[in-house]
Parts: sequence; structure tokens; C-alpha cells
Amino acid sequence: MRGREVSLTLIEIGQQHRTVLFQEVDAAGIVFYSRIFDWFHDAYFAHLAAHGIDVPHVLATDAWAGPLVHAEADYHRPFRFGDRITVQMLSVKLGGTALTIEYRIVDGEAATDSGDFNYTLQALIDALSRRRKTASSPRALEAGPFKVKQSGSSARR
Repeated sequence: MRGREVSLTLIEIGQQHRTVLFQEVDAAGIVFYSRIFDWFHDAYFAHLAAHGIDVPHVLATDAWAGPLVHAEADYHRPFRFGDRITVQMLSVKLGGTALTIEYRIVDGEAATDSGDFNYTLQALIDALSRRRKTASSPRALEAGPFKVKQSGSSARR
């Protein structure tokens, strides 16, 4: 699979509902920008836990690792203390030695923007050697927390 990206579309979308906490806002009364990445991380780990993956155990036993190597987010409006939001995991792409997860933040019932997506990119590595490794196949994700089907194009809408 080296050099070839396989796009996968989530059948079961992961999401986490939350309220913006007091400690997440800055002196201007809006969410400090880096907290968005905390929300992505929290939603991802909650999704793994909901599917029976004990991440502390996985990390302690060096079963696998996926360190974050890139993250991107667009900010279209401020979030304030007390706002109710939903962090949605929209798609996952497996490309050689990396896993890309797309997210969207929904405020109330509507997305914060008309189609901009945020994402994180995780390297797939051997937990002991810490060297990148190629995923055995896109089907490997089917056995894990992401119920996926292979598609010809990105899940972006």
C-alpha cells in the first residue's frame, strides 16, 4: 500500500456531546484555540473506549501506537462558556503509514460552517521500535472501532 491512499467512509459516525467549560475559555471569554484539538482527542478516545479498546492498556503493553503528526482546524465563530456542542468524527482515511480522521464541530443543531472540515493525521508506527509501518490492509480497520466501507473518493461532503 506504500504511496497509495485508500479512502474509507464511516458507516457508524463517532460523536461526543459536550458543554464548553469555564477552564476552556480565555480572558476574552472565548475558547482558547488549542482546546479544539483537546475536543478532537477526547472524541477519538471516547470512540475507542466505546468500542472496547482500553487505550491505557494498549499503550502500556506497546500493542500499537499512532502518534499525532499533524492537526488542522478552521475557526469560523467563537465558542463561549456554556455553549452546547457536538464533536463529530466524519471519516477516516488510511494511506500507507498514516491514519487521517476528519472532524466537524456542530453547535446546537447546525454545523458551524457550510463544509469546512478539521482533521488530525496520525503516523502508524511499531510501538517497540517507534518506526513507521505500513498498515496491513484497509480491512484491518473493520475489525477495530471504525465500521468502514471502502469508497472511491473522500467522505468529505
